Amino acid sequence: MRHTILITVFVLQNLFNANSQTQPGDSVKTKTPLVLEYSLLDLPFAANASKTFEGKLSTENRNSNGTFANSFKYKSFEQSVQISTGFVQFYQWGVTQIPMFKKKPVLKRTSEIFLSGILDGVFFSFPYLGSGWMHEEAHRCIMVNAYTSSYNPFIFFNKKKDASSNSLASVSYVLDANLAMMKKSSNANFVRLATAGGESQVFAVSNMQKNNFFHDSKNASSFFYMISIVNVQQYIAICANKEESTKETLAQMKNEGSNQNLRDFTGLDFSAWAYDLNHPNEPYAARGINPYGNGYDRYIYGNKLTDEQYAWLKKQSNLAYINFLSPAMFFINRIKLNANTFFNFSGRYYPTSFGNQVGVELLLQTKKYNWYLAPHLNQNKDHSFFGLEAQMFEKPMNVKGQLFLTTARIIAAAQPQNQEFLTNKAAFTFLGGLTVYWHASKRFRPFMSLEAKTNGWVASNAFLDSRTSVKIGLSARFNQN
Repeated sequence: MRHTILITVFVLQNLFNANSQTQPGDSVKTKTPLVLEYSLLDLPFAANASKTFEGKLSTENRNSNGTFANSFKYKSFEQSVQISTGFVQFYQWGVTQIPMFKKKPVLKRTSEIFLSGILDGVFFSFPYLGSGWMHEEAHRCIMVNAYTSSYNPFIFFNKKKDASSNSLASVSYVLDANLAMMKKSSNANFVRLATAGGESQVFAVSNMQKNNFFHDSKNASSFFYMISIVNVQQYIAICANKEESTKETLAQMKNEGSNQNLRDFTGLDFSAWAYDLNHPNEPYAARGINPYGNGYDRYIYGNKLTDEQYAWLKKQSNLAYINFLSPAMFFINRIKLNANTFFNFSGRYYPTSFGNQVGVELLLQTKKYNWYLAPHLNQNKDHSFFGLEAQMFEKPMNVKGQLFLTTARIIAAAQPQNQEFLTNKAAFTFLGGLTVYWHASKRFRPFMSLEAKTNGWVASNAFLDSRTSVKIGLSARFNQN
């Protein structure tokens, strides 16, 4: 199915104008921009990571002093997305710099699409940089917030060979006791643990589409979008299939045997998602003993889910198709409305700690402003709650002769009370954020971001409780007019 979709997209590209060629207020644009960004410091995540040591109970880690060096062993949600999408944008940009077919634009563009598509497939599971690595780092990020250590096998120079012997490349070396404590202390956070990998892939696509729109990128990113979205949608669909998911899980358990270190932290992500949404107060020990002994039966398969829960997962796999509804999925990064106004949109679906979020992302660029608007519904089992996100993207400001770019972000939303799947009660969630980039030089822009939120789920923010976050980093920009 994946290959059929990718081939279809490639054919459809010939029916559309891939990108507009002008910036608001500018003449014809000849440069292809590259924008890379990384948060060197992400607090309070780094503080939690400094206390997360391998092989120890989360309660011991929480009460430890921590070490500065240990804070670099884990990546925050946004750091892993920045690394992975930055890598994707770098090689896609590199393809556009190949000096071939310059006098034949259609052939040049087709070649760029073809080469980018090949690289997207090759690098998807690349150690430290690929989307597979990013997916697993998102799971680990949620564990770090509970001071729980884990191991990601998508790395170079693997020191734990047994952890990568499993074809599924599990997030492993997780103590049963830590999982039990996570479940007991916050079921919502435990549910988020299962969905974080899929959430990171959807957010990566959303973030890249936004950056490619506002920076007028000519990168052929649609294959990456398609692979990422198909991966999430098909993952949910596999979990919704009782026979297929059970067969795959039993094969994984047989491969792992009695080696508890080798076991994945949860098995098939979205099977666990459906189970824990419906069992918020059940002790982790109720999962029973692993058939091969030595620990709890972590995985959800077979009759552990009811027919109704499998049907709900099937519904979610269908809702995930909403992520395909965007011109950006078909190589149209921007739609020109007039000389100074550009527009685009994307449907958006996220799996969440209370169920799902569905909505639309609207992108508008005028001569003076960059606007992002995302109305959405936060849905649990039977109820929907309205929310709205608004962002003013990189507004130039001149302060005493120094140029700054400011991005302001606000989210105001109703969500299920206490992130519960079965409640009909709502709770208010608010987030306010401001990021300021200093135009230090033509290419480099140091930035600082401050974000404060109340209780609630926000895509890419790993905390479900009220929290203030500070990020300090560097943005590097090339070939910008």
